Amino acid sequence: MKIKIFFLLIIILASMLRIYKISSLPVSLYWDEVSIGYNAYSILKTGKDEWGAQSPLLFKAFGEYKLPAYIYTTSFFENVFGPSEIAIRLPSALSGVGTVILTFFLIVYIFDVLKNKDKLIDTFYSKKISFALISSLLVATSPWLIQFNRAGFEASLALFLTMLGLVFFFKAIKSGYIYFILSSLFFSVSIYTYNSSRLFTPLIIGALIILFRKCIPNFKVSLLIFIVSFVIFISPFLPTYFSKEGLTRVSGESIFQLKGNLVDNFIVNFVSNLDSKYLFFKGDTNLRHSVGQIGELFIWQLPFTIIALFLLARYRSKFAIFLLFWLLAAVLPVALSRISPHSLRGLIMAPVWQLICTLGFLYIFKKVSRLGFIFVILPIFLANFIVYQHTYYLHYPIVSAQDWQDGQKQAVLEIEKIQNNYDHIFVQRDLHFLYILFYSQYNPAYFQESGHNINKIGKYEYVNLPVDLPINSQRNLVLAVPDYNLAYRNAKLIKKIAMSNGDIIFYLYEY
Repeated sequence: MKIKIFFLLIIILASMLRIYKISSLPVSLYWDEVSIGYNAYSILKTGKDEWGAQSPLLFKAFGEYKLPAYIYTTSFFENVFGPSEIAIRLPSALSGVGTVILTFFLIVYIFDVLKNKDKLIDTFYSKKISFALISSLLVATSPWLIQFNRAGFEASLALFLTMLGLVFFFKAIKSGYIYFILSSLFFSVSIYTYNSSRLFTPLIIGALIILFRKCIPNFKVSLLIFIVSFVIFISPFLPTYFSKEGLTRVSGESIFQLKGNLVDNFIVNFVSNLDSKYLFFKGDTNLRHSVGQIGELFIWQLPFTIIALFLLARYRSKFAIFLLFWLLAAVLPVALSRISPHSLRGLIMAPVWQLICTLGFLYIFKKVSRLGFIFVILPIFLANFIVYQHTYYLHYPIVSAQDWQDGQKQAVLEIEKIQNNYDHIFVQRDLHFLYILFYSQYNPAYFQESGHNINKIGKYEYVNLPVDLPINSQRNLVLAVPDYNLAYRNAKLIKKIAMSNGDIIFYLYEY
């Protein structure tokens, strides 16, 4: 009963950390989230994407061709909540909560599969439930995971699907063939979700088959079912997988775009994702990917992680090899990217760091008294966690407002309130057209029929200020950045539009 209560409390904590104020923190939808949201809305209303493609497996979007799974999932949520922040971000948040739950079951199933077959597992088997609970708690409170679970990132859903694939794989070893089919299904859908999974998923599947082949009953039959199922599920995507469009994002962000020696660049990129400064002290420099000046992992985890890595190296263990392979395979897509380290593309490695830390923690816990845990380790954990939460809720919204394209929503909603009073609405390109489409809930069928005309959307018309502003006798509304003072055109300033941190981003005039 205690175990169920602890597990339930962890799930509640994970849910609160991911869903509380999700519509307003991060402070705004950034343009990739809005792109997902409007394409999902377009699918919901017309069955086509914003470009008019019927039920696509690749969404052209900005020309980078987004993978489909998150957009179709968002479409379902928009059917419930309408086109909104909650509809775009809730799939990611729920995926994060699901990842916490699956972490528990993954540990339990791995321990059961490897019992009496793996020296490291046997050493810690009596602590199986503790291992599962602590791992789940660390995943629940991880700043790395919370950061991405609270926004509309495809990587969160891809990680959840990968965890489902792993859990059902180990479940199948104990419980039968049907779970191999489910495992292959979720592994395949992860490839439809995020580009890093296109490399990671085949690698982890290969590792599972090789590492655990002796644990699988009727190995040849099980392998045949697993592989055939995977091929069937992935086959609709294969024509696009290696197409020019399917490789657009991968090639545009690849390491081949960097100058210098390819091997040297790869080594530098690979090592940078394992650097302690990045992991424990500074984190990702992109303020959409990190709150800044806080590591992807808590600093208190560093000694436990070091100890665990020594343990993994010491034991000749399938479990050790599995964790290390997961870690290194997750680094590979990032190392092959132009920007590295990159916490979003490397999100798939976030849970394995928590499993490694848990291993080190339990090893140390056997060496210290309960008083040592209560008065030393627990306060340090709480202090780190409170500092992170304080930073996230109080300071992060201020420093990251511009990175999240804050002010775009405010501008569109302000115009929408008064648009009926004007004949024309002229705006600068600083207001992205997708925010107009999304927040005005512009009919996707009209946008498709216009040939994806982004220069005129209903009453909205883009102009290059100040030279392109037409002179007419009608009532006009103009949205301009503060650099352009339109008073000389006898324009009347009626509103200053600010980001949530108070910085003015647009002026609204009538003339």
